[in-house]
Amino acid sequence: MEKHELTLERLEKIADSDLLAEDFADYMEEHFLISAPGNLKASIMEQCVNKTNSLVPEKKPYGKRLLFFYTLKVGAAAAVCIFALASAPSRTILTNPVSMLTSSNISVYQKAQQITDQLNRFTHVFSRWEVNLYDKKEK
Repeated sequence: MEKHELTLERLEKIADSDLLAEDFADYMEEHFLISAPGNLKASIMEQCVNKTNSLVPEKKPYGKRLLFFYTLKVGAAAAVCIFALASAPSRTILTNPVSMLTSSNISVYQKAQQITDQLNRFTHVFSRWEVNLYDKKEK
């Protein structure tokens, strides 16, 4: 079987016939298969035994130091959070934000409240519109 004989029709015939497929496999093995070097197995076994190419990764000496500094960072962040929570005003003031306002801040608070109300209305209208649009697509 020569290379110029391999047409699409010939390959289809090889795929249909087990005998032709076996002959084709033998031909490919005989003419195109590359043999492995003779010392391949010995060199692989030598590399596996050699400790520099070990499959188990080495423990790096700075790993414990990194873990220690990471622990310090997390501990410091937790301490800052606890301090911030402890220094926050009491909960009774937070539940009634209007009582914290002075007369000069009332207009700013009212403006912010109006913006919030408008955003809430827009979100509500948008969500209803989206649900209606989705329901129409399902029908």
